Order: sequence, then structure tokens, then C-alpha cells
Amino acid sequence: ADKLRHYRPPHFRWKRHHFRFPPLLAFAPVLHDEQSISNIRDDIIYWKKYSQDIKHYFEKTISELKKTGYWNKVPFGFACFCESIPMICDTFYHDFNIILSAIDTDSISKRELSLMKNIYSCSYENERLSWKTFKNRDDGYWQEYGNPEFTKVKTLYSKSRDFFVTLKDVGNATVRMEDYVKPDNNIINNIEDKSIHIGDGNTIESSQIGNIGDGNTIENSQIRNNVTEKNNKESFFKKHIGEIISGIIITVVGAIICAWLGLNNPM
Repeated sequence: ADKLRHYRPPHFRWKRHHFRFPPLLAFAPVLHDEQSISNIRDDIIYWKKYSQDIKHYFEKTISELKKTGYWNKVPFGFACFCESIPMICDTFYHDFNIILSAIDTDSISKRELSLMKNIYSCSYENERLSWKTFKNRDDGYWQEYGNPEFTKVKTLYSKSRDFFVTLKDVGNATVRMEDYVKPDNNIINNIEDKSIHIGDGNTIESSQIGNIGDGNTIENSQIRNNVTEKNNKESFFKKHIGEIISGIIITVVGAIICAWLGLNNPM
């Protein structure tokens, strides 16, 4: 009888190692290894719009909570985190525009990769900050379930975390974009043939260096003549400056002597 009283069917027994969290699709990264630059471009367009949507949502919701006075009840750390989101989203939006422009002009460089890496790093840090500030032990794990105003605050938390988790995928796209980086256009000044080599074998002769943009050129001989004339003026000045100074000194000394003799020998 005692055994039957304490008996539980097997499916009611609690086993810690059988417990599993449900899979979160938001945390599943998209693999970009097989994606083309066109596919990555589509992702960036989505991320850009997503950034604007989150910015507008946070601005609107925070404004509403401030009007009702409920924003003053929100813990300071989480309130500061939420108020920083619109600026972060705005930065992402403008950086994505720069990256899209480089993709469209086939001029992806290290600058665009650096912007992508910064977006990933910022998203990674702010995803962690979202739950650390919202579920802060120092705030007593603040909550007011059943209050519609608190529901708005909780939605700010869930939307911010989903946003930054999604943008972690920027890191994967960055690795793939490295394959599309254009090599630097190195400019090498070749002294031997007096020409400049730019990029893939293109050269500009010394006689054509000038206002290249509007087609005007400055002949190399004119440059040499100007330099020679300037050097001649400087050499002449350096060569004769001593003679000029000596002549001035002799004239002044002579005038002083004549004046002195005139004073000592009055007529």
C-alpha cells in the first residue's frame, strides 16, 4: 500500500536532463557562404528598413509612456538603454546606405567591411545589454504584469532584443563580402620613365600632369622653366647680397668720416 501511495507513472517523473528549451528561430544564423552579393544586398535592404521601423516604434512608445507619466517608473538602466535605441538605429541606417552604395558601384572596400563589423559588434553588445538592464537583480526584477503600460515597456525589451539578435547575422555577411573587396588602386611614381602608373597598367605621362579633370595640361618644359627661373633669382640674390651689404656699409662709414672731418676743420 505504501508503495502504491507514492507511486507515479513514468511520464510524471521529473528528470532535469530531459528538459529542453524550445528552439528559437531568431537565434538561427543565416549562412552566407553560398549567397551571392545580390542576396546579401537584399538582406542589407531589409536590415536598413528594420532599423527605421524599430527607431520609429521606440520614439513613439517612449513618447506615449512619458505622457502618461509611467516612464518615470521604468528602472533607470533600462530607460537609458531604450532611449539610446533610436540613435543606434539611425547610425545603422546611414551605414547601410554607404554599404549599399559601394555594392551598387562595385567598389566594396575595407571601409564597408569595417562598418559591417561595427554593426555586428554593436548588435552583439546591445543584445546582452537588453536583458541585463530589463532583468536586473538590483531593481528587484521589476515587473507589473496586468498593467497595460508595463506591457508596452516589456514590448520594448522584446523588440530590441529581437532586433539585435537579427543583426548579429551581419557578421556572417561580412565574411562573405570579403570575397568582393576591390584591390586598392596603388599609385606608384616611376622616376625612371617620368610617368605615373595608376591601377591596371594605366599611365599618365609627365607632360600631361596638370588639370586632368578639365583636359588642360601643363608641359613639362614649362614647369622646368619656372623652376629654373626661380632658382636663378635665388642664386643671384645669394651671390650678390654680400656685395650689396658691403657697398652700403662703406658708403655709410664714408659719410660719417666726411661729416666728422668737416666738423673738426671749419672753414
